[in-house]
Amino acid sequence: MKTIKAQLIDSLKRLPVSSDKVAVEYPIKSSHGDYSTNIAMVTAKEMKKNPMDLANEFISALENDGFVSETFDKVEAVKPGFINFHFKKEALQNILGVIVDEGDSFGRTGVGSGKRVVVDYSSPNIAKQMHVGHLRSTVIGHALCNVYSYLGYEVVGDNHLGDWGTKFGALIAMYRERYGDTIQNDISIDTMEQMYVEFTAKSKEDEHLKERARAELKQLQEGSDFHVKLWKLFRQRSIDEIMSKIYSRLGISFDYMYGEAFFYDLPAVREVYGEESSIYTDGVVKDALGKGISKRSDDAFIIDLESCNLPPLLIEKSDGGHLYSTSDLAAIHFRKSKFDPDIVLYVVGSEQALHFKQVFASAKLLGYINEDDDGWAHVPFGLVLGDDGKKVSTRDGGIVYAHQFIDKSLEIAYDIVNEKQPEWSEDKKREVAQAVGMGALKYNDLSRDRTSNITFDWDAMMNFGGASAPYLQYTYARIQSIFSKEPPDSLQKADYTLLNESKELVLIKVLQKFPEVLEEVVAYNKPNVLTNYLESLSGAFHSFYESVQVLVEDSDLRHARLLLIGSVGVVMKNGLNLLGIEVLDRI
Repeated sequence: MKTIKAQLIDSLKRLPVSSDKVAVEYPIKSSHGDYSTNIAMVTAKEMKKNPMDLANEFISALENDGFVSETFDKVEAVKPGFINFHFKKEALQNILGVIVDEGDSFGRTGVGSGKRVVVDYSSPNIAKQMHVGHLRSTVIGHALCNVYSYLGYEVVGDNHLGDWGTKFGALIAMYRERYGDTIQNDISIDTMEQMYVEFTAKSKEDEHLKERARAELKQLQEGSDFHVKLWKLFRQRSIDEIMSKIYSRLGISFDYMYGEAFFYDLPAVREVYGEESSIYTDGVVKDALGKGISKRSDDAFIIDLESCNLPPLLIEKSDGGHLYSTSDLAAIHFRKSKFDPDIVLYVVGSEQALHFKQVFASAKLLGYINEDDDGWAHVPFGLVLGDDGKKVSTRDGGIVYAHQFIDKSLEIAYDIVNEKQPEWSEDKKREVAQAVGMGALKYNDLSRDRTSNITFDWDAMMNFGGASAPYLQYTYARIQSIFSKEPPDSLQKADYTLLNESKELVLIKVLQKFPEVLEEVVAYNKPNVLTNYLESLSGAFHSFYESVQVLVEDSDLRHARLLLIGSVGVVMKNGLNLLGIEVLDRI
């Protein structure tokens, strides 16, 4: 199903203008129409015509277009050259029939059919608790996966774990100080993190400890049985804890978890992953040298990016070690060969912007990405700030770990549910608190422009009065409570031509934009486009419901208005589910 906006753009493309200049907007003032385009003003100069005259010419051509004449009641030119489109009331009313017929599929435009997108998100480090930055990546990445999939794209979600590197030499050194050569199968992430913190503190004054860490890492790289067992233990225990503490509670899973280790040519790694990469980090360095784009700098190897107006990218240290940049380049080669993607998104913090510019530029120089391939994109997000406006840290005992934010959200949600519904069973309270708490946590992030820094204002997050997940969940539950009084059996037969009140038509206009909003989400990779829409839909519903009686005596009109609010419920549910937020019949 094509969106109205897409069909209108197609109609405009039939005019003698370049299609890349066609843009359609939603006017803020209703008097300016439901859609508007400035195409006449954009093209007037090159066509050597007055913008108003050209706009009227375009309108004459559009009047012969079947879609335009069937959909819009009035198409007008207004100074200095805008073309405004006003819906036909019948075209609006018919949208309700589409929503009822398509139900959970309403909004699936199929715009991504035949295309594949890889989303690299979450990416926590092994042997460390997940930080709030990884939580942002997880929530944003999951929402984008949902929307892309809903629009017909084949989506591959890949969690690029930080499961290799020099820190494992340090961890093993400290582990042996504590436990000798005994394998502690129940070791926790907290213990691993403590050991690394302890190593960092001690190694500042003990050069011998640093040498031991390098020796332990070398034995791991050479495949020592004991060292490989420890690495596997650290890795698996970390994954198990992250799954139980974070992902399962957020309702999130991944298609693949190809970590950094996957891109190192080691038997132990292949044993864990069960397959081989198309290239390894040492192969990346060989390729760079072979193509003449790498050179030695202070005994290390870099890729010279001067031609791209970027600093050089370090791909091999003076001691022969490889870096994030090297494994990222190997991952690009692998993803291209395994998935042949049309789009690859890296949902990673804004502070890595330069890194990804360097990596993408290097990948093109290496031939891993075609020079004209713009489908590889960094999707940056801002920091998480504390109440003092500074980056959240563990100083002063502030919350910093992802699972602590989850715990607190659930705790606050339970207290609210317990206060509002004391008569519910404990299981019911926990079930609703889970939906409300996780919804509030996700929405607090997704409702902001992802490039902005965010804070966790718990009162605002749990506000049932507006601009929060609980408010939107309450809107959906309110609609369901109406249907508990009037079962929706007759909705398919409802006569929606009876909906003529201004607030009814305004609400339908908001409903019909849903498919277009989803396409806008993927155009900018910004979930807040959807949250903004859901807030406007909820606001339009409450404005309608507070001034227009639904359960009137006239059965035909009652059924038509039930059809309308039922359509709101369908779109609210679809939208919230795409954000990873559960809807509730009662709250």
